[in-house]
Amino acid sequence: MAALYYLMSAADRFPLYGEVTAPRITPIGAMSAVIDGAADVAPIDSYAFCLLQKYRSDLTSQLRVIARTGRTPIPPLVASAPGLDALQAAFLEAHRIAAIAPLMAELLLDRFVRPDPASYDALRLNFETASRYWRAHPLAATVHPAFVFEPE
Repeated sequence: MAALYYLMSAADRFPLYGEVTAPRITPIGAMSAVIDGAADVAPIDSYAFCLLQKYRSDLTSQLRVIARTGRTPIPPLVASAPGLDALQAAFLEAHRIAAIAPLMAELLLDRFVRPDPASYDALRLNFETASRYWRAHPLAATVHPAFVFEPE
């Protein structure tokens, strides 16, 4: 959704694109669509892109970053209530455990932090704003049904 929020300020004509194709679900799917010529552009989460640069440079080297969205919180890890406190403590302390450090380095993680709920409120507001905007302005001449914004 960060890409749709970003595109609100970049839209100088409507429709902005000729077609929005079926969702590719994964970052590799989105990248492959661009590489294979099935799409001109695709949004890719920055963390996923960094991991792919590290582990699949054969793909990322074929792409060019053309814009960056504003920073948004990464999706939270969630769990059910039983054992939640112990699990949360384990994640918050993971960066201090020597045996886990190599794994975290491989995942490009410095540490886990307790999320700020307000940052997710802002993310929700951006989603609502972008949803309203793209309901009123055509994003593309043809939009795959998975991306159609229904009226409120």
